[in-house]
Amino acid sequence: MATNTTTETMADKVAMALGGGLIILGVVVLGLLESIAGRSAGPVTEDGAIPDAVLIDPSIRAGLILVGVIVLLVYAIYTFAIQQHLGE
Repeated sequence: MATNTTTETMADKVAMALGGGLIILGVVVLGLLESIAGRSAGPVTEDGAIPDAVLIDPSIRAGLILVGVIVLLVYAIYTFAIQQHLGE
C-alpha cells in the first residue's frame, strides 16, 4: 500500500485479503466453531477436570495466524522496497 497514492494495486489487494483472511479465520471463525461446539474456553472445566479434546488443534490455529502475519510482513517489506527503489 503506497502512502503517496490512494490507488491499490492487485498485489496490495491480494496481500491484504490473504493475510487478513487467514488471521480472521484462525482467530474469529475457528474460535466461534469452538464456542458453538461447546468446548471449554479455559484450561479447567467446571468440575475441575482438564479437557483433553478440542475441536481444532491449537497448533493449526496458531499456524494459520502465523502464516497470515508472515504474508502481511512480506507484503510490507515488498512495499517498502518498491518505494525505496522508485524513490517515492
